[in-house]
Amino acid sequence: MRKYWKMLFSVVMILTMLAFNQTVLAKDSTVQTSISVENVLERAGDSTPFSIALESIDAMKTIEEITIAGSGKASFSPLTFTTVGQYTYRVYQKPSQNKDYQADTTVFDVLVYVTYDEDGTLVAKVISRRAGDEEKSAITFKPKRLVKPIPPRQPDIPKTPLPLAGEVKSLLGILSIVLLGLLVLLYVKKLKSRL
Repeated sequence: MRKYWKMLFSVVMILTMLAFNQTVLAKDSTVQTSISVENVLERAGDSTPFSIALESIDAMKTIEEITIAGSGKASFSPLTFTTVGQYTYRVYQKPSQNKDYQADTTVFDVLVYVTYDEDGTLVAKVISRRAGDEEKSAITFKPKRLVKPIPPRQPDIPKTPLPLAGEVKSLLGILSIVLLGLLVLLYVKKLKSRL
């Protein structure tokens, strides 16, 4: 009989605990969150376009690609979640089509944690960090401006004839005296032959 009372007492206690326990039932809900990025250029006022991609690591496919003209901030379209879980994304800057810039090669891992809050509503928390790092960081890209080499300047070459150098003038003077002497010698020889 004692066993019977012990079992009855246990059942009554369990029913009492269930009756006074306030359970929170999860609401049918969805949650949306957005991933923001920033592009920073060295030169202010430069409006060179840069493409930034958001890729799902789970499905290994590009979800969206946005373009930022010059320096500025932008956000991807909101991501919608309906179930609790951890979702992983990758954000990176695509190679620049502009030959004046080299795209930032930094890759960011974005973790989205979807959980229920105390009211039973879905909430999402976004954490971003550089791939391979443990420390949180904002998604900021800094493409590098390529320095174009300045071609060497060719000296201006004058189109007029150059004056003769001193050595050349002396040589021409000596040559002209020798020629004049030969002419005189030939003339004298011609005169002697007539006599």
